[in-house]
Order: sequence, then C-alpha cells, then structure tokens
Amino acid sequence: MNPKRLIVFDSSELFRKGLLSLLQQVIGGFIYDFDPKEAEQIRSKFFISDKPDLHIVNFDKGNVDDELVMKTLRSIWPESKILVLSNSSEPDNIISALKLGANGYLSKNSSLEELKNGINTILERGFFINEYVTGQILSALRNDATPTLDLNGREIEFINHCATEMGYQEIANLMDVSPRTIDNYRAGLFAKLNITTRTGLVVYGIKHNLIKI
Repeated sequence: MNPKRLIVFDSSELFRKGLLSLLQQVIGGFIYDFDPKEAEQIRSKFFISDKPDLHIVNFDKGNVDDELVMKTLRSIWPESKILVLSNSSEPDNIISALKLGANGYLSKNSSLEELKNGINTILERGFFINEYVTGQILSALRNDATPTLDLNGREIEFINHCATEMGYQEIANLMDVSPRTIDNYRAGLFAKLNITTRTGLVVYGIKHNLIKI
C-alpha cells in the first residue's frame, strides 16, 4: 500500500533531500519535505482536506521544533499517521514520541527495507512497533508503579489484540463483535486513558502488565 502524499520533516536539508529521493524510487507518490521550523506554515501549504497519508518526522525529546511538529500535525490532521525516524534509540525518546502521537518509531540506522516495511505497516495497520522498540519500551516501563485505571475484561482483551499485527476488522472477528463495537472500545479507551493512537494503547498495556508478551 503506497502513500499518495507523504511529508518528511527533518532539520538537515541533506538528509531530507536524500530520503525524499530514495522514497520516490521505492514508494512514489507526492513527497514533500520541510524543516521543522516551518511546521506552523504547513497550514498555508496544504488544504486541510488534502490530508497527507503519512508524515515522517525526526524527534528528539526536549527539541522544541520537533515537539512542535508533532503537536501541529496532530492539531491539523488528528487522524494522520506519523512515523518517527530518529537518531535516538533511547527508551525515553521512544516513549515520549509515542505519547505525542507517533504511530511508529524507527532509528535512522534502519535499512531502506525496514523503512519501507514500517511505512506500509502503518498505512495498512495504523501502527508499527518492531521488536527492538518493543524491547526498549518493556525495559523502561515494567518497573513503573503508576497505578492502572479500572478496565474490564473485554477492554483488556482489546488492548492485547492491539499489540498484534491484526487490523480492526480481524480483531472484531476474533472477539466475535461488530466493527462498530470495536470502534466503541477504541474511542472509549482513548477517552478514558487520555490516549490518541493505537500505539499509545500498546504502551499503556505494556506499562501496566496488561499485555501478554
């Protein structure tokens, strides 16, 4: 599943242009690149209805420009997909990116094939967490004593399924409920846990030992 419209955000023009060239070769479509400092100008570059299929964003925790990009994209296109491509592999950076609404996370040391797989997985499934990222999240969150909210069995079951590669239709079939019920589970959990993405649900599930890994 190739995106029709993709935006790359990175402070390095050389990196942006190089990535843009590579992506045009392997993915195609309309690909645009921006410096993070231009994030607030994006409203004037695109009609709100012209929602990009995917944003590839550099993210370093504490970098004001990087955090602004994430918040701006979530403000303009709440349902847009964001893949973080970062120099940092630190658990704290990964978790911060996911909390700000990233749908997936990859290191800039990843191969082009890994990047392509991450893009396609997010477009098809809505999220992408590879084995390395999962391990980093586990090591950082297992010992966190933050109390969990009161969730029922079906909500916990749904969160567990969100940690798999299944799409929402497949989850509905497995749980023997309608897609509308799955939408209600998702919306209800987003509101109850103050979470905005499927990856956020997975992070919450790992943090509170709800997900069987």
